[in-house]
Amino acid sequence: MLDAAALCDATGTRYARDGRALATRHATRAVGSSSKILMNDYPTQDRDRAISLARSDPSAALTLAREISDPWFACQALAWVGRFWPGDDFETVINEAFEIGRKCSDPYRVVASAAWPVRALIERGASSQISTMVLPLLALANEIPSFASRSEALFLLFQATKPGIQTNWLPVLEELIKASFPTLHWRQSRSLSEAVLIVAAADSRLANDILHRLPESRLKTQIEKRLNRPLHPTNTRLRAFFWE
Repeated sequence: MLDAAALCDATGTRYARDGRALATRHATRAVGSSSKILMNDYPTQDRDRAISLARSDPSAALTLAREISDPWFACQALAWVGRFWPGDDFETVINEAFEIGRKCSDPYRVVASAAWPVRALIERGASSQISTMVLPLLALANEIPSFASRSEALFLLFQATKPGIQTNWLPVLEELIKASFPTLHWRQSRSLSEAVLIVAAADSRLANDILHRLPESRLKTQIEKRLNRPLHPTNTRLRAFFWE
């Protein structure tokens, strides 16, 4: 979950708590007809334009998404297209998003970008391949050198998998726990704390079992205090990767 009402990503896109893009620092060019879509030099804008077309003109959105050169943004755009694709071949589009994301330049982006196609499959009711997709990502997460970044990537993937079956999201949570110790950065504390609270909202017994397994630490004490207080919806709400 986010600590503030909105934040900016590295490219300047502002996001609300639920993950919706609010604005960019650069002016976006107008989108032409579905037969002619102008590209620009900002992949953030191209992704946002593909997103805006995903429901109303999916073919145009697919064309635009495939033209995005940056795998991080292309993966998100293609996942959006697949999430709302009207045909039975939506899994093909979502799998294309996943494969594009694997071309990202570093392990953090590969793991984090996968959250979009993973959630898209779950929301489309096609989660049979989730475990096959996720398990290699968990191994790759160990190659993220920064513990803070590793925990954030895993938390994003956890939020993507959480609406699905427990056998898909619990291994992600287990890796997030490992990435939280030793606790060297506040982002590790935030990621694990929010993950445990999310679990507690649906299964307090499991959350307490997880708590008791944590090594004695300041972070464990913080999580225990938060679990002993009434859970607030803003602390247990999963990120929205897609919206109507």
